[in-house]
Amino acid sequence: RLRLRPNFSIQNNNSNSYSTSKTQNRVGSETPTLVNERLTKGNNDGFGLSGSMTALWMTRISDKGTTITIDASMNIGDNRSNSLPEQYIFNTEQDLDKLIDANYDVISPLASFIYNQKNDSRNKTMRIGSNFSLNHPISQKVQLSFEYRFNYNNSDSKRNSYMWLTDVLDFDPNIDPDLSNIYLNRNFTHNIGPSLSIRTGLGNISAGMTYQLSDMHSERKYPQSSQGTIERTFHDFSYNVNARLNLNRQNMLNISASSSTSNPSITQLQDVTDVSSLSNITSGNPNLKPTFSNNARLNYTFSNIAAGRTFMVSANFSNALNSIVDSLVINQPDFIIPATGEKLGAGNQFVKPVNLNGRWNASTSVSYGFPVNFIKSNFTINGGASISESPSIINGDINT
Repeated sequence: RLRLRPNFSIQNNNSNSYSTSKTQNRVGSETPTLVNERLTKGNNDGFGLSGSMTALWMTRISDKGTTITIDASMNIGDNRSNSLPEQYIFNTEQDLDKLIDANYDVISPLASFIYNQKNDSRNKTMRIGSNFSLNHPISQKVQLSFEYRFNYNNSDSKRNSYMWLTDVLDFDPNIDPDLSNIYLNRNFTHNIGPSLSIRTGLGNISAGMTYQLSDMHSERKYPQSSQGTIERTFHDFSYNVNARLNLNRQNMLNISASSSTSNPSITQLQDVTDVSSLSNITSGNPNLKPTFSNNARLNYTFSNIAAGRTFMVSANFSNALNSIVDSLVINQPDFIIPATGEKLGAGNQFVKPVNLNGRWNASTSVSYGFPVNFIKSNFTINGGASISESPSIINGDINT
């Protein structure tokens, strides 16, 4: 049996946005002093084409019930956008609400710093995926499965940025090398692994393991950098175990444990600093490692249908190794931005992804339901508690 499903779409959008902010200094004084005020305005026009095709084929290859399923998909896209972000910084207090709809001639004489730009971007993508699964019943109570998944992602992106020149009141005809870029990204992912399912007198038990191989390739065509091409290969393993047990007609127990791996993205691995927004300067980190997460869950349910009573208890625990978190530098105007060698400045922040251990979460919940006969209704009492720790880094210090 073969199924084909095509799809095609066209998108055209236009958006306008604005934001205002005020930064004050309260250190050493009861009365806050103004550091600066900001007005950010933006206009974005976008147009995109996308198409996809999915295919599914299933067959039975033996009298015992062995089946093979193969599915494949392909997605292509071409998206373009033109944006005009404007940023004005004022060292004296202004009525920013009145300046939101004002034009450049009105705002510019009041601003202490102007950071306007024009961006033309284009991103062409292609994604190909396939999945092969084999299910074979070893006996009436035991089934063995095998699965292989393949994904290929291709992305070619180009961005040309032009800075506003206040002396000539026009955009620079030459692209800005700090904001413009051309990237060619390729990503291959292979997942393979078996799983086993067993039916017992008490219920079902299943377990599986998956090996994942990820190859990432990113080539920076413009501007050229010492890093040049990023090529990273990740080898990851994950597991899953689940037991659904019917202890008797009234008691059921479900126990599960699983793991997952999240690799850093190409954008996070690129050693590139984005200064397109002065208030939020971001950078990549080529030394990032994958995040490995574990999760364990227990559910117990008691149900007495005749009496109309239910009792449920659940507990969950999860943790993560090498979590990818943002290292934030804020309120450090003398901090030197690594890529540009310039100071961060007052009211701005610098963000860079890093690996950090120590993230975990534990939670539990209880529910008890019983009938209230005199109003012919059921009444349920719920309760729960949770505790977690998610550390972060601010100005070089770990916060928990």
